[in-house]
Amino acid sequence: MKRTLVNAVSLIRSFGLKPVDLTNYYSKWLLMPLFTAYIVASFQGIYRYDKLLNNHEFNFYNMLKKIRDPVKEIKADENYVLFEMPYKMAYRIGISWVNRRLRAIGLRPYRCRQLGCKGSIGNCEESIVGVKSLSVIDAINNYLRLNLFEPSSCKPLEEAEGLK
Repeated sequence: MKRTLVNAVSLIRSFGLKPVDLTNYYSKWLLMPLFTAYIVASFQGIYRYDKLLNNHEFNFYNMLKKIRDPVKEIKADENYVLFEMPYKMAYRIGISWVNRRLRAIGLRPYRCRQLGCKGSIGNCEESIVGVKSLSVIDAINNYLRLNLFEPSSCKPLEEAEGLK
């Protein structure tokens, strides 16, 4: 139990988590032990590099801010270029900003749900996916035998979010 508490405190400190992050990412039965770990971590000091985002989200933000078109930069095959970000993270960073950045590097953003997910789209793990065309998802699923996303569930981000 002591080792588990020490690991939880270390993760909270290094990811720069806030109490709201604990409620967003973890199940309800883990909240009480995690809040105990959060109190210990707050006394030891939490490393946070941004006021609004935790460190994991801030790394994605910086990566997306600095990313360039991989087809032009490294001559990547556009049939295999895919950028994926969990929807919850994109929401916290800003959906419209993520949309603009993906379009700036030549990728079309879609909101997709993972393959094999049962039920409505709200119950499934969703992602923001940037691709040149939706055929990329089929190509990656077939070639690498990865079950990433259902191409039929992918909707353009503007349509799914009502962006302009």
